[in-house]
Amino acid sequence: MVVRERGFTLIELLVVIAVIGILAAVAAVGLGRSHRAANEASAIASLRAIRSAEDAFRAVCGHDTSYAVSLPQLGQADVITPNLAESDVVGKSGYLITLTGPADQAAPDACTGRPTATSWYASAVPIRPGFSGSRGFAIDQASGIWQNTDGTAPPAPFAPGPSISSLHQN
Repeated sequence: MVVRERGFTLIELLVVIAVIGILAAVAAVGLGRSHRAANEASAIASLRAIRSAEDAFRAVCGHDTSYAVSLPQLGQADVITPNLAESDVVGKSGYLITLTGPADQAAPDACTGRPTATSWYASAVPIRPGFSGSRGFAIDQASGIWQNTDGTAPPAPFAPGPSISSLHQN
């Protein structure tokens, strides 16, 4: 007596592989979306940290009137975490974080002896727009965080536009 073992046909195996491929593609899209959302949340948190650091710098080092002009200056004054003070432009979680301020104050700061500014502007833009993040963000000494849905930083002075809006969070 001959016993035949029943196995899967080639068509059945191809159908299973196709279904697995479709499920993997759907999962990858969701994963990419959540990855971008996490990067954007990190960028927003970095801008909030810069605002807090600038407020602390003004109170402790800036004679209550002036701000730091760079991220390294905030780091030297010990008011921001080292990962945000590595250089003038910091890459963090898929975003480039920058801080600028016109060195327009006569008195150097009390902590580092470096020039200070009466205003500042910080931005976070995706390193790879559409992949690492979809929106650009910016903040200054007078405003909350603003976003630009085209992936670039909103220009100062901030004003609503077709792709620019406030996050309504300080």
